[in-house]
Amino acid sequence: MDKALLDKVQELLILGIGDEGRLRHIKSMLEQDLKLYASDAKYLENLIQTHLPDSENTDLKNDTKKETTQNKTLQNNSNENKPNSTKPNEIRVTSTRNYVRPLGVTIIAILEIISGISSIVIGAVFSMLVGFVGADVFDMIGTSIMGIVSGTMVAMGVVAFVLAWGLLKGKSWAWTVTLIFTILNVIISIPSMNPISLAINFVILYYLYRPHVKAYFGKGAEIL
Repeated sequence: MDKALLDKVQELLILGIGDEGRLRHIKSMLEQDLKLYASDAKYLENLIQTHLPDSENTDLKNDTKKETTQNKTLQNNSNENKPNSTKPNEIRVTSTRNYVRPLGVTIIAILEIISGISSIVIGAVFSMLVGFVGADVFDMIGTSIMGIVSGTMVAMGVVAFVLAWGLLKGKSWAWTVTLIFTILNVIISIPSMNPISLAINFVILYYLYRPHVKAYFGKGAEIL
C-alpha cells in the first residue's frame, strides 16, 4: 500500500477537493493494494499537482505511464489477433473489471432481489387463490385476469433477479436497464405525487451518473 499517496487522497477528501465519490473509490483501491485505472491515476495526479503542489507523486506518474503502456501493448496484440473484429473500447471496458463494486450498486441490487421475491410471492398467491377457491367462483373473465396478473408478477420477479445479477457483476446492460426502469418509475410516480418514491428514484438517477459508478459498468471510464 502506498501510504503517502493514501494520505494525499485523505487530505483531498478533508479539504473537499475533487469528486468525493471518485476519491473514495480511489482510496478503497489503494487500501486493497489494487492498481489504479489509468484515468483515475491521471485524475488524482492532476488534483495533487493543482491543489497540493508540494506533494511527491512520482510513483503515481510512473504507475500512470506504466498502465498506459500496458494498455497500448494489449491493444496492439488484440489488433494482431483480431484485425477485423476488435472494438475501439474493448481494452478500456476490460480494464474496468479491476474496479471494486461501489456500495450503492450493491444496495440497488439487494433492493432488486427483494422486489423480485415480493413479485414472485404475490404471483404465487394469486395463482393459489384461484386453485383454492375454485375457478367456478370466478367468472371466465375474472379467472383470465387473475392468471395474467399471476404470470406477470412472476415474470417481473425473474427479471428483477436477472437485473440484480447484472448489477453485481458490473454488466453494462444492467446499468442501462436500471436507468430505463428508474425513469419509468419517476414518470409513474409523478401523477400519484408520491414524494418518497420520487426522492428515491431521483437519488438512484443521480447515483448512476457518478463517474466511479459509470466506470464500474464500463461506461465513460475515460472521462476525467
